[in-house]
Amino acid sequence: MKSSSVLLTAFALLVLVGACAKKDKVQINSASTEMRRMLQSSGATPQSPDPKMTWEAFKRFAKRPVDCEQDGLLFKCGRSEFHGKPAFIFNFVRQFQTERRGEPQLEQVHIDFCFDLTPEFEGLKTNKWSFDFPNTDEFFHFVEELREFRVVLESEKKPIDFSIKQFKID
Repeated sequence: MKSSSVLLTAFALLVLVGACAKKDKVQINSASTEMRRMLQSSGATPQSPDPKMTWEAFKRFAKRPVDCEQDGLLFKCGRSEFHGKPAFIFNFVRQFQTERRGEPQLEQVHIDFCFDLTPEFEGLKTNKWSFDFPNTDEFFHFVEELREFRVVLESEKKPIDFSIKQFKID
């Protein structure tokens, strides 16, 4: 009798710890809200975006556990179109994967800066996933050493647009 009550107590503790661990995780449907909150706590806002402050907030956001099977990070930049004009896009992305009926489901949070395409940004282009690295710290270090990243952070140019979006990937 005593051993069964010990087992029952141990099981209850495991369930409680599991519930607490899940409770501490960011839910996917509120991930972009959490990113906005972290950005605002750093002193930057969507109304006054700063790529360096946003990157630091993104790194903190990337360390927050999220209730998903797998997640990854992406840094990308390059030439694009903005309202029909050439522009330079500078993006940080966090992707979440879950399973639904045995099929992988993807959802992403995008932090997007758009700049006028100036000679200093012309020709800059990259697309790098964290899946290529053993851990997020090595990914962050790699990105921070990229010329494409440093040029934007050292530039005096102000973005013409900034957004934080979340959406499912079909």
